[in-house]
Amino acid sequence: MKKIIYGIAILAMVASCMSSCASRKGKTEEIEAELNDSTKIAMEMEQKRIEEPEFEMVTSHGTMKIKLYSKTPKHRENFTKLVAEKYYDGMRFHRVIEGFMIQGGDDSHLPADQQAASIKGEFKSNGYDNPILHKRGVISMARTSDPDSATSQFFITLHDDAKRSLDGKYAAFGYVVKGMSVVDAIAEDLIKAPSSGYMGFVGDEDAITIVSAKILEGYSPD
Repeated sequence: MKKIIYGIAILAMVASCMSSCASRKGKTEEIEAELNDSTKIAMEMEQKRIEEPEFEMVTSHGTMKIKLYSKTPKHRENFTKLVAEKYYDGMRFHRVIEGFMIQGGDDSHLPADQQAASIKGEFKSNGYDNPILHKRGVISMARTSDPDSATSQFFITLHDDAKRSLDGKYAAFGYVVKGMSVVDAIAEDLIKAPSSGYMGFVGDEDAITIVSAKILEGYSPD
């Protein structure tokens, strides 16, 4: 009888151990799943941070924060490279079309061998699927009639209506996430500039200076 009771006790202990082990295993798997999910989220956030870098642009009228889209890799790389090289430091916003856009980054004053290289236009009419709309605050690349002629000049749209004439024809590649009041102030002063003339271009004496531009976080060029 004692042997039977002892055997039952052992079986009960084994069953309890198995139940406990199964419970611990279940909890371990839950923890691992949570860690995997957290790691995946962290990796996705890091990837997005890399693909959509942020910049700070300081002007004589204040500071704006800019973020680039992942949908336009060539323009992202081009802009990031120029910023990293401090290419925009000391350049100017030299053009405005009221209620439409301000334009800056003109490097035509530099020797030809120091000017930025042209890049392929990432927009619909040039055979590239770019879904970004030219809404207020969007940054896009200026160019000539050649679709692949964009270099360093960019413009920032002032109104949502800009998309009617720009979408599919110009490469939108980023947007102002903070500092649109600075953009508006630049536009206002360029509009009032005594030298404002044909097509909204202003003289050097009235252009607004880009003091500096730097990468805050994210993608870095090779």
